[in-house]
Amino acid sequence: MADHSGGIYGFMFAQYFPQKLYMDLCVVDDGKGIFESFNNCDKYKPVSHVDAIEMAVNGVSTKVGQENSRGFGISTSRRMLVGGLGGRFFIWSGRAGYLEQKGNAGNSFELQGNQLFPGTFVGLRIPLNPTPGFDYIQYLD
Repeated sequence: MADHSGGIYGFMFAQYFPQKLYMDLCVVDDGKGIFESFNNCDKYKPVSHVDAIEMAVNGVSTKVGQENSRGFGISTSRRMLVGGLGGRFFIWSGRAGYLEQKGNAGNSFELQGNQLFPGTFVGLRIPLNPTPGFDYIQYLD
């Protein structure tokens, strides 16, 4: 998020659930959000907040001149968490959100009314008992 948000503040919250064997991690910023980040780059112009969320979770990047050095972006983290670890992934930015968990294909949605989050909120439910055979190397771009 730091590469794109333009925000002043970022927050990270974590809670460990030892009996349930998972950890919840939330990363939040007060930046311009995913839709504005795409609209401020010269490469892509989403038509809606939902379109921007879908582009981000599917690997479209707003980084300019860094096509081969994306690192652990939104799409890589999502695939690794859900597909590799069996966790849950949630993102909310602007007027749209996206939720995905193992066994349920991810879906994006538009928020109704005046519900707007100006920055970006990412929520991760990380299982503490990884899927047998999990290898993070499989998920690197």
